[in-house]
Amino acid sequence: MAKQISDSECHQMMATKLSDQVFGLLYKEGRTERENEIMVHAAHGACLHNDEIGRSLDWARSEWLLARVYVAVERPIPAVYYGQRCLALCHERKLGPFATAYGYEALARAAAMIGDKKSYDELIAKAKEFGNKIEKKEDREQFISDFNSIPKIVEEKSE
Repeated sequence: MAKQISDSECHQMMATKLSDQVFGLLYKEGRTERENEIMVHAAHGACLHNDEIGRSLDWARSEWLLARVYVAVERPIPAVYYGQRCLALCHERKLGPFATAYGYEALARAAAMIGDKKSYDELIAKAKEFGNKIEKKEDREQFISDFNSIPKIVEEKSE
């Protein structure tokens, strides 16, 4: 007889499975358009399941994941939208420096993608500020690694 699982356990399993699928595709070189679409749909699915679980931190991470995915597929409007949702959750629910640093990181990536230098500079500064407050060494190192992968905006010099 199969083990009965609760709705919460089912949502947790699905959120984890879908997030793992997204990360597998997010860092894949040479993703196809079909893989991009699968990645977007999987990220939305993970967010839906995390919302059902009801934990603020998981929900904020899902919003971050959506922002990150939309940057990866070069869709700036939803990237900014989900980055803002992530950051709003972090501030409203006082989710701490780790989640908040990543909220700013997501928005900095979106600003880099659209070439918004002013916002980019502000977001980078805030991401650094919150990143420096991350207490757990492994989390701080992970954030620094991800932060350092944010594309730079180089100001054009007038001749």
